[in-house]
Amino acid sequence: MADLVRDLTSDEVDAAVVPIENSIGGWVVDILDLIHSDGYRRGGFRVVEEITIPIVISLVGHTAIERAERLYTHRYSIRCARDWLRRTRPDIPVVEVHNTAEAAAQAARDRNAVAFAHRSAALQRGIPILVDEVPVREGNATRFFVVARRAFSRRRPTKTALLFTLRDRPGALHRALGVFARERLNLTRLHSHPLDAGLNAYSFFAEIEAPSSASAMRAALERLKRYAESLEIVGSFPVVGV
Repeated sequence: MADLVRDLTSDEVDAAVVPIENSIGGWVVDILDLIHSDGYRRGGFRVVEEITIPIVISLVGHTAIERAERLYTHRYSIRCARDWLRRTRPDIPVVEVHNTAEAAAQAARDRNAVAFAHRSAALQRGIPILVDEVPVREGNATRFFVVARRAFSRRRPTKTALLFTLRDRPGALHRALGVFARERLNLTRLHSHPLDAGLNAYSFFAEIEAPSSASAMRAALERLKRYAESLEIVGSFPVVGV
């Protein structure tokens, strides 16, 4: 994740697919930090598409889980498969790594270990797949944002993402969010992000089910400007399910 953030903010790449939220693990804070960063916004990046992908986790390794000395896993993978692991090998030492690709790489080197990883990573490294689909909690999925310097999707936008800040006074957030209810717009997500100005200083990331070009959305944004100290559209994009 650190390499991705560095590449996006140093003009190394023009587009990327980044995880923003998991149905069990919640927000991916590193990506929210990225979206709020000055370098990302100066680079001209916008959210151009949202993709939701069901989570499939495989158990891979050169030894059976009953004999394995450790399990390499990303923190979201262990949350998704916790119930299965408790039934199968509750005493196995767990080593958290940055992502599932790294988990597979560790299992390729460490023949006394297993890993939760994607089957493609195991096939690429020649690691045996011990369990093709580890049972996970029903409905588990991850939302991804495609971020790029220009839109390339042929689908019509159906959603808008915003960043805004408010004056620190009673009722400020209530009035700001009320502009969407007034226009009968569905605000699906809201996340507060601390600013460098200290405690009680926040930027808000919001997602609304409407394109920025919709008349109701334009009216809501005009009204929001009355209450916001700053307001920025960080993307108007289609939503794709896989």
